[in-house]
Amino acid sequence: MRLEVDNLRSALDWVRCSESIEDGLWLLVDLNPLLIAIFGQTETMHWLDALLTYPVHSENTRGRALAYLMLDDLYGRRGEFDHGLVALERANAIAIAIGDLETQAHYLVGLAAQAGWRQEYALAREYTAKWRAFFAANKLMDDVSLNELESEGYSHMALLEGKYDDANTGCC
Repeated sequence: MRLEVDNLRSALDWVRCSESIEDGLWLLVDLNPLLIAIFGQTETMHWLDALLTYPVHSENTRGRALAYLMLDDLYGRRGEFDHGLVALERANAIAIAIGDLETQAHYLVGLAAQAGWRQEYALAREYTAKWRAFFAANKLMDDVSLNELESEGYSHMALLEGKYDDANTGCC
């Protein structure tokens, strides 16, 4: 396993040195849960920062937008909500510039999560309603999947609020 981790680091170094930044961002995004488990949050954030701050010809790519969403999640796990909000805003600006409706919807999911982490539950519910409406209006997923995702969101919010009975009824 150690060899594979070193290979992954070497690949990310190669991506940076070869200026294939978008490829590196996609590697990070695609391996997100695995990277956090292997590298931990700090090293994963290091790689995201190294690639996101590297000068590129175009800032407006889907890989960059998704990497900023990933960065927001990592900041949220660390309680660094202001940094997370900056990352969310960058993701949304890119999404708007390239017409990426799915990332725009996930921006609203991120705002709902941020509000929940800050214990602003009414605001979290407002953002949840907005992203649900955005997903539905833009037909980004079927009704069953949308209902399931919404239920998971409300269940997660109930857990944050300490309403454990409500959490049990809201999720799959």
